[in-house]
Amino acid sequence: MTARLEEKVRQYGGNDHSDAAQWCLDSIYSVARLQNGKFCQEFPTAVIVRLRDNLEVITGSNAEDRQFG
Repeated sequence: MTARLEEKVRQYGGNDHSDAAQWCLDSIYSVARLQNGKFCQEFPTAVIVRLRDNLEVITGSNAEDRQFG
């Protein structure tokens, strides 16, 4: 991610959102990583947990208690 884009993401979404986006962008360069066991193991922590925590901060509630659908 360019420094300018990263700063905008951090400004509007916070550090966790920016880190999750950066991890995705860094990982997508290798399509084979989608079939890589390490990628699949790291994805929940690197992306889902960060975004869930960010959502909890924004909404002031526990995202795990929500029903998404």
